[in-house]
Amino acid sequence: MSLWLAYPVITLLAILQTSLVPQVSLGAARPQLVMTWIVCWAVVRGRGEAMSWAIFGGLLLDLLSQMPPGAHLLAMVAVTFLADLGHRVMQGSTALFALAAIFAASLAYGTILLVVLEVTGHSVQLADTVILNLLPGAVFNLAVLVPIFLVQRVLDQRFPVSVLPEW
Repeated sequence: MSLWLAYPVITLLAILQTSLVPQVSLGAARPQLVMTWIVCWAVVRGRGEAMSWAIFGGLLLDLLSQMPPGAHLLAMVAVTFLADLGHRVMQGSTALFALAAIFAASLAYGTILLVVLEVTGHSVQLADTVILNLLPGAVFNLAVLVPIFLVQRVLDQRFPVSVLPEW
């Protein structure tokens, strides 16, 4: 997909995630729309295409959230790198791999944010946060993944990449 199309989509998802999603959350659990979109694209397409999206999405979420600066950027780049690495190991994408990747990425993303909060001096109740936020949030992301995965598979077929040699 063209970068010119990707950036407005990520911007829209970031605005929805910071404004609308808190209103429709279940308890403290909220879906991470931007992370789900970017990690799903890394799973569907691979080839490192999602990394520039991760940088943009992480910076945008850092601007729109109350987290310490760079927290979302660090978490987004880390989980996107791991998803892209998983795509290379699996040599392609399947719905089952997308489900596993999003669940693992959700937990890793939340854990990185918790570590950043702890390192920057914020008090975090680890057990409560994992049980009440991270695990239900990961399940929430799985529900959000289904339409995102279907849309991205169509986009992958609609905007094919030229075959470049991997060095």
